[in-house]
Amino acid sequence: MARSGIPIIAIGASAGGVEALENMFRAMPDKIGAAIIIVTHLSRHHKSMLPEILARWTSLPVVTAEDGAAIKADTIYTLVSNTILTTFDHRLKVKPRESEKNPIDILLASIAEQIGADAVAVILSGTGSDGAIGVKAIREAGGFTLAQGDDSTAPSYHDMPDSAIATGFVDCIAAVQDMPGLILKYLQSTSRPKLQNVAKPTLQSIKVAVQAVLLNRSGHDFSQYKEKTFLRRIERRMAVHQLEDPEQYVALLRGNSDEAMALFRDLLINVTAFFRDASAFDVVNEMAIGRLFEERGGADAIRVWVPGCATGEEAYSLAMLLLERRGTDIGRKLQIFASDLDEHALAVARLGRYPKQL
Repeated sequence: MARSGIPIIAIGASAGGVEALENMFRAMPDKIGAAIIIVTHLSRHHKSMLPEILARWTSLPVVTAEDGAAIKADTIYTLVSNTILTTFDHRLKVKPRESEKNPIDILLASIAEQIGADAVAVILSGTGSDGAIGVKAIREAGGFTLAQGDDSTAPSYHDMPDSAIATGFVDCIAAVQDMPGLILKYLQSTSRPKLQNVAKPTLQSIKVAVQAVLLNRSGHDFSQYKEKTFLRRIERRMAVHQLEDPEQYVALLRGNSDEAMALFRDLLINVTAFFRDASAFDVVNEMAIGRLFEERGGADAIRVWVPGCATGEEAYSLAMLLLERRGTDIGRKLQIFASDLDEHALAVARLGRYPKQL
């Protein structure tokens, strides 16, 4: 989880977001060591006044995103109306908005792909569910996710933060004025090694203790889980709680069932995407799907099961291949069954909404 470049804090907001941004940036330190990108929902022909508004609350430079601009730390970037903003190679990528409906999801997915664990996602007040899929992408990549919660600065519109929280991929539900401190501590925590310098006997003891808690809380045995990934997931959860001592984390796990299930979900996360391994899908299409159609009559249903479907991209990829192979034979019945241990991941799969890949 060491820093690989400039961390990016991506903030998504919509209706009611200006008040949330005000309270957040009034608490933002002058130096945070990360770039900040803000995407709000703007009508296609509305000129955003956000740079001028933000300048009232922060001494950090606020600039309008320009295509190809290098991303700099301790700088705030805002979206131009009627555009879509992503990142590539530590630069901003700005393109005209066409039919895209979820600019926050698109930005978050882009950042997750580019910088992984260096990404922080913040979902503030707004209507709709934009940001929920993007939060999932950031969490899959090992980043840190926050959503505005109920308190003295409760979101004026709950839809966006509630949708993000419902996915199970939000690390912290917090007051907006507390978010800068939480983010800064997280970034500082992830820059320091936690487990790599722990003596092997102690590390083995930590692993066994964590696995015992997970077995007790979730009913699932992680003793055969890949060790490096297992330890990385523990480090990420320690960073979320700003813990330096793994023994403290074990104590937290034993006393907090919610944290045990949060680690359980982190361990279940598998990075997935549509047609992620293109060559494998080519083989499946030619050798398996073709045979399914050849060996069954027109009246026979074709059924496919996807175990460990995570958030559903693989199942939908197979559905596309099956539909293409079926062609105009709409009488041929197709069924795809998809299952996973993680109920939160299944909720995303059932929704079937994903950010457009640019």
